[in-house]
Amino acid sequence: MVMKNEFITLKSRNLEVTFSTLGAGIHRILFDGIDMLMTPVNDEDYLKPSCYYGKTIGRICGRIAVKNQFGYQLQGNEKENSLHGGFDGISTKIFDYKKQGNKVIFTYLSKDGEAGYPGNLNLEVEYELNDSTLLVRFFAKVDKPCVVALTNHAYFSLGEKSTNDLKLKMDIDKFLDVDDKLMPIKYIETPKELQGVIQLSDKYKIDNYFLLKNPNISLIGKKYQMDIDSDFLGTVIFSDNWRDNIVTTLSDKGIYRGAAIEPQDDQMDRKVLQPNQEYRKFIKYTFKKL
Repeated sequence: MVMKNEFITLKSRNLEVTFSTLGAGIHRILFDGIDMLMTPVNDEDYLKPSCYYGKTIGRICGRIAVKNQFGYQLQGNEKENSLHGGFDGISTKIFDYKKQGNKVIFTYLSKDGEAGYPGNLNLEVEYELNDSTLLVRFFAKVDKPCVVALTNHAYFSLGEKSTNDLKLKMDIDKFLDVDDKLMPIKYIETPKELQGVIQLSDKYKIDNYFLLKNPNISLIGKKYQMDIDSDFLGTVIFSDNWRDNIVTTLSDKGIYRGAAIEPQDDQMDRKVLQPNQEYRKFIKYTFKKL
């Protein structure tokens, strides 16, 4: 049962960002007064457990088998697979928060056994605004060894109404091949159509993980550009190719409305966080007018 969600807004010289206590989420980004995000129009849609728009996802982002190499028995929200932490994942939780100047800091305690994961996990998600930049930092500690793999699941549109008006630029090292259930198989040579500058088209379905040679990613629209920097090894790109019947702020088209860009570490090499370690990761989004 989802508790009452709250929205918190921060403003810088060029950005106005609204966050949600549900999933420590980025609910809306206005740059130059224009929506940069695909955001559900109706709060009822935003509250759905399957609506990941802008929320923090984990404990393991992406897909992992319900019965896996770590010995976890996880929730199967995709039958044999657990996606983004399962039905009881972090994105479905109400976080505590505090505002500190140009920052908002969300905290949550994921208890031992929640969604099938071992140990208590103390999670902090910090957002900071500076002029045209939004910085998110993830911090986590556990009291039992547990895989921790977090990211943010924001869908970006940069003011456009279709992926036909968006281009993606990134320096790909390896391309992760998946099976018919979208589970990782192995790394293969990157297809030619995904090398260089990629036109995100409604004629081409993209839902893949890429290891990157460097962490810099650019999403380019007709009027605006967003540059992403992070300390993650790669990223998932999803071109909104699945019809979810959610009406968003910029389009009621229902499909190919924008791009989810989810920096993540290697999906083929999930890391176990030990009690004597701290999980620390960041993603930085910088917006500019073309």
